[in-house]
Amino acid sequence: MEPLQYLSPTEWMAIEIAIPIIVLAILFWWSGVVRYIPNDRLGILEKLWSFRGSISNGFIALNREAGYQPEVVRGGLHFFMPFQYSMHRANLVTIPQGQIGYVFARDGKPLPPTQTLASNTEADDFQDVRGFLEKGGQKGPQRKILREGTYAINLAQFIVLTAQAFFRQGLVVWSIGIAYILYDTALLVFTAWNIRDLRAAPAAVPGEHVTFGVIVAAHNEAAVIASTIDRLAAQDAPPEIILIADDGSSDDTAGVLARRYGLTVPALGGMATGSTNLPSLRWLRLPHGGKAGALNAAVLAIDTEVRQACDWADQLPAGSIHVSAETCSSLGPSREWQSLAARLAAGREGAEATPAAVTLALTPRAVGANSFAGAGLA
Repeated sequence: MEPLQYLSPTEWMAIEIAIPIIVLAILFWWSGVVRYIPNDRLGILEKLWSFRGSISNGFIALNREAGYQPEVVRGGLHFFMPFQYSMHRANLVTIPQGQIGYVFARDGKPLPPTQTLASNTEADDFQDVRGFLEKGGQKGPQRKILREGTYAINLAQFIVLTAQAFFRQGLVVWSIGIAYILYDTALLVFTAWNIRDLRAAPAAVPGEHVTFGVIVAAHNEAAVIASTIDRLAAQDAPPEIILIADDGSSDDTAGVLARRYGLTVPALGGMATGSTNLPSLRWLRLPHGGKAGALNAAVLAIDTEVRQACDWADQLPAGSIHVSAETCSSLGPSREWQSLAARLAAGREGAEATPAAVTLALTPRAVGANSFAGAGLA
């Protein structure tokens, strides 16, 4: 303390002024009131607290809650509420000439089990996180890629995989992309193995009679079930079997089938046949489990070569169903079976298609008994 004894009053005054100024400057910077972002970088905002609380689900705070914010901060000097934000600086994403960038989204709607890549039909702007999420963007690997150029992307929401990132940061950055490539490959192999019977489907013999059955899944449809059955029976080429998959109806569906068609009420899981006025009619009575479950059970109980699922609301006019061996042969392993099946329901080849009238039209020679479940169409 001895040297301080030789300080003049003026020097003491300068020290007394400088110390508070230094402390205030440190607090000012630490509070995050002012932040500078270079023009070749961007800032990712993390809100530390908010009167709106924290986000209830998801990863990005779209409604000004605490958490990562959707908007990025570009170059320049910026002012914020003290102690409310943490700024994470990041480089702009640059895709070099001759390279592409693969994008992985952390937040968004989950992908369904049958989808591998996210759809970017509507949500296709990776520089607008808010728009991406509000338009229904999906999390996971994206279908759209980034071409050459520089992008201001919020890296809290998106991971961009490029060769440049690989050389700069090593294999860890690419591990997610590699894992998804392996997953996609395994999924393709699994799918190819399970549809091998479809690809090898034998063609029907021209002129051969093809048996045809219709499955109608119904739950509490007493008001329309009779009309649906009568229209199916009145077709110019009526089906050999009309199977009503009764999905646990609690209305008068059972009464209509018993009174109008002379069927005996079967036990749960049982089948009633022997209609007094419509021999092709079958009644499969099931506990309520949903339409998909009713269709899967019904397809096991019908042995016609062609099976078509017809909704109770499809009040088909006479002449709507037309089946021939040539039509079934053209379905075969082709991926165009849906449009052909739509024309099948419309009547003759080339007539106006009504795809809503057909849920499934496949030959069991190409698909096994579990065709609804196996093809994932129920």
